[in-house]
Amino acid sequence: KKPHTTMSSHVPFFCIDVECAATGRGHSDRTPISLALVDEHEEVLMRSYIRPSVRIENLLTPLTGVTQDDLVNATPLEEVMKNLRQLLHASVELPILVGHSIRGDIEWLGLLQGEDFSSSIDLAEMFKAYNPRYGSYNKFSLALLCKHLLRKTISDTHDPAKDALYSIQLYKRYKDSPSTLEAAKRSLIGKPAPMSFVKQHDYRYQGVCMAAYFPEKCICGSPTKRD
Repeated sequence: KKPHTTMSSHVPFFCIDVECAATGRGHSDRTPISLALVDEHEEVLMRSYIRPSVRIENLLTPLTGVTQDDLVNATPLEEVMKNLRQLLHASVELPILVGHSIRGDIEWLGLLQGEDFSSSIDLAEMFKAYNPRYGSYNKFSLALLCKHLLRKTISDTHDPAKDALYSIQLYKRYKDSPSTLEAAKRSLIGKPAPMSFVKQHDYRYQGVCMAAYFPEKCICGSPTKRD
């Protein structure tokens, strides 16, 4: 294993984006079925379909973009993770992982801080803005961030490589300028959010609960992220 102690070495950063299928009807019943890894130079280093090792309740194709045909020759998760870890460990320093609500992607893949990556940057936290009108913080979807800050569109059917690329672009544009970041955050307050797939379907799709962040819409009874 390579040492990760060289103070002068560059700390790379990557974005990982994962799409998950439903393994049951609860909003926490998910397993990874596709993955993309994009580096700081905006190069797509990985774009893999993942063969599920458990029964799939619903591929959530309108959201994930993954069909049964895509999974016929998909790679087992163990092999995908071996390839991913080789890329994450290619530099002297462990990388920073960047993404929108990146914690979910990290947990789905079983990545470990200190072993697979040094730290993570959640764009939802990086761009959250205080709204004086309501006395609370607003968090913005990746679609809204891309629409207003990059002038780019994310469709309801996700493409993990495109989502990861746009996430890297957002991070690079604002990471080194606190004043520019603050101005961008202020500009987002009050901007209408694009209608998400889950909202269009009232936080459920073909019997599968999709209300992980909305306890008032939950139909499965599982703990939500806001409980």
